[in-house]
Parts: sequence; C-alpha cells; structure tokens
Amino acid sequence: MDRSWTVLLIALISWIALKFLGLGSWTWETSNQYGIFLNLGWLTVISAMESYHALQRETNFLDRWKSSARKALRYSLLLITTLGIWYYAIVPESIEQRKNQQLQLLESMTSDPVLFAQFLASNPALADRTPQEVYNQQAENIQVFFSPIFYLGTVAMAWVFGALIVTAIFTWIWGRVWISPQKPY
Repeated sequence: MDRSWTVLLIALISWIALKFLGLGSWTWETSNQYGIFLNLGWLTVISAMESYHALQRETNFLDRWKSSARKALRYSLLLITTLGIWYYAIVPESIEQRKNQQLQLLESMTSDPVLFAQFLASNPALADRTPQEVYNQQAENIQVFFSPIFYLGTVAMAWVFGALIVTAIFTWIWGRVWISPQKPY
C-alpha cells in the first residue's frame, strides 16, 4: 500500500475513533465541530503532502494541482461515504434524535406567544402566518435538512470544494517557495 493510501486510512480511522470517543457524551454540535476540525486538519496534511510530491514530478501549476487534487478528492469521497455509513447505518438514531430536538424546539417556539412574537419580529416575511402555519413550514424544512440525500449532498459539496481550494492553495504555495526564480544579489 502506498504512502497516500496509508494516510487516507489513518485519517478515516482517526475520525471514526473520535466519533466513538464522543458517542453519547458529546453534544451534536461538539461532535460535529471536532469532526470538522479533524477532517480539515487531515485534508490540509494530505493536500500539503501531495502538492509537495507533485512538485517533484510536474512543473506546470495546473498539472501539479490536478495531480495533488486527486488524492485530496479521494479523501473527500471516502470521508463522505464514511459519514453516510456512520450517520445512516451505524448510529442512525443520532440524526433522528437531533431532528426531534429541533422539532421540539420549534414546537415550544410556536406554542409560546412571547417566543413566537420574537420570532416574527426577526422574520417579518412570516408576520401574516399563524403559529401552526409557521410550524408546518419549518417542520418541513427540518425534515428536508436531516434527510440523507440533503445532508450528504451538502457535506459532499463542502468537502469536495474544500479539497479543491486547499489543494490549490498548497500547490501555489509550494510552487512559490520551491521554484520561485532566484534573485541576483
């Protein structure tokens, strides 16, 4: 197994270990923040490593970027697959629990006249709606947001674009650092 596959597998295993570590003891937000920062760190390491190695093989920026972005995209796609397996096969109750928490919060907001008035004050476009209409509309939004297709699609878009951007930055930086023209003294 080559070096890049080893790093990819270590990154995915570390994410799974982090999720198991926080399972049942961390809030949804804490777990997501740690997971995002860990994955962003690994994406940065992979992008930097692959951009540096592409510098040894290619001289053109676009060729170096294409070469190094493949590995970063491979990590992103494996991460998205792992996220899907984690949230919809291993611990599907975590997404369902979070969705139910949001629905309960919405229910308490629409049933309390003071909270509902504050909500309408911050959302003037909904001023002509009844609490039940607001509840129905927002509950549909929550159902869509926590559906597997929407959640994984949003995650895929974020990690794929993140991989392309971080890799482009490192490809540019390594090119400027290692092959910038020498200035005469």
